[in-house]
Amino acid sequence: MKNDDDGLSILTDFVSGIENRMDFSNSKVFEKFMMTYPSMDIYKKYHQKLSKQNNDDPNLNSLLFSNLFLMDLQNYIAHNQQEIMKTHQFRLGAIGKITLRQIEITDENLALLRNGYGTSVISNLRLMLESYAIAKYLMNTDDMESDKFQDFGIVQECKIHKTDPRIKLSKKGYSDDLFDSKSDFAWVSDKKIKTPIDFINRLDMEEINDWYKFFCKYVHASPYSCGKVHQMNQSSMNNKNAYMPISMENLIQQNKYYITLFIELLADSFILDEMYRELFKKISLLIYEFKK
Repeated sequence: MKNDDDGLSILTDFVSGIENRMDFSNSKVFEKFMMTYPSMDIYKKYHQKLSKQNNDDPNLNSLLFSNLFLMDLQNYIAHNQQEIMKTHQFRLGAIGKITLRQIEITDENLALLRNGYGTSVISNLRLMLESYAIAKYLMNTDDMESDKFQDFGIVQECKIHKTDPRIKLSKKGYSDDLFDSKSDFAWVSDKKIKTPIDFINRLDMEEINDWYKFFCKYVHASPYSCGKVHQMNQSSMNNKNAYMPISMENLIQQNKYYITLFIELLADSFILDEMYRELFKKISLLIYEFKK
């Protein structure tokens, strides 16, 4: 493994050496970057996966790499967690868990998209948006809110198994409201937040709001979604978009966009070195912009 100075030099050379962004993932400079970047294990996994999918869509491959790059950033943050935890004692753990969930969801989306199934991808993209909005909320509130977020996971698990969560959290001093509430958001200090859309609205991003509303309409058993199922069943089985309410390319780009947003959030929040922070964000943007 290279040291940090070598890694920083590789990142800098990579970003400055790209002349045509749209062709970067097939270029020699990108190949060199993948093979010499410090976290070799991530890129070896990337090549191993691609070798089993010789005829894969290059757009899907770029989504795969985008996901692995998020994993790489998570590993970088974990490597520097002692310094980060001085100011983000509980946020680091809470948002780290959300990050791992985003990675897991994208892995599932890749399998679905390769086989031409878009309905479950839409459900997963909705979950990714909700997760991003919650992570953004946690970054903008007191660090103890992240501790409460994680503890509420224990409350929910105990309720599933019909055990008393007060036993496990007896030393935390929480009120009965946290344990007795039927809301999934009892952990939130801002009592105006009662549903996922309340987190989404706090982002103040009109495009995100529009996509989230569309995802909800399609995921729920609405006249709109049922009508789309009927139309898709009449489509040609040879059409790769036959089971897609929107095009496969658009679903891939949406997934990559949400990963890019998450990488930006993680980088701005947890990467202390300014140069590394900007390079992670730039490379993430380059991966997002790649299309074939």
